[in-house]
Amino acid sequence: VTPPPLGVTSVTVSPTSASIVVGGTQTITATVAAVGGAATTVTWTSSNTSVATVSTGGVVTAVAPGTSNVAATS
Repeated sequence: VTPPPLGVTSVTVSPTSASIVVGGTQTITATVAAVGGAATTVTWTSSNTSVATVSTGGVVTAVAPGTSNVAATS
């Protein structure tokens, strides 16, 4: 019997969008669907760290006016 391959089938985030005042924070959660015992660790990134930063725990901090996309990958 061959075990199923390890893999992540999806990563969903909530909320999917947010407006945060400068200096404010918003916690975003990620749900990872995995098969075969694959790791469900999430890595967070911000597309524009001069506008918003994101911690390893998914806490987004607005640092300047503008737009940034925050992504969760696993």
